[in-house]
Amino acid sequence: MLQAGQRGELSDAEVNPFYFSAPVAPLVELEKTRRNISLKQVITKIRRIGKKCDRLLIEGSGGLMVPLGKGWLVEDLIAKLDCRVIVVARNQLGTINHTLLTVARLRDKGIKRRNIMVALMGGRKADASSASNEKILAQLLRPVSVVNVPDLERYGVKKSVGKLALGAAKRVLGQLVLGDVRRGGKYS
Repeated sequence: MLQAGQRGELSDAEVNPFYFSAPVAPLVELEKTRRNISLKQVITKIRRIGKKCDRLLIEGSGGLMVPLGKGWLVEDLIAKLDCRVIVVARNQLGTINHTLLTVARLRDKGIKRRNIMVALMGGRKADASSASNEKILAQLLRPVSVVNVPDLERYGVKKSVGKLALGAAKRVLGQLVLGDVRRGGKYS
């Protein structure tokens, strides 16, 4: 969907320079194929692609502690890039613990609070905690911005890449990436 939303500035290989066939931690796939990707290789590719962009959004792979190669994790990549971080969390029971642990780990790696944002992703099945998670996290993580992002499926984001879906996704991503949010902000 994101590739369809850009105007061909980046090729598929640039958008997804490291692709694995199985939905597992990259290190698992690399060991299976007897390959390795170094942190230096990844940073080199990111910086090369970044030169072509006004803003570059880099998607992580499952969480801070996911091994991306032999001897390095997602958190090591974030620390080396010295970039803003959007922690994406499901807005459901358990997210307070998960999110606090993630932000604490980022802080331990030297990431400043002003460079961290939390995006609580709405889903089709809200639970009792969904209404209070944003408020509690905003209080506990201050000054980290915590924003609620609605279930984008209601815009057809997963079902198609139509104009409405792309428009909704671009608006939300633009606000997150550009930091154009206010504490407790809502997207519609």
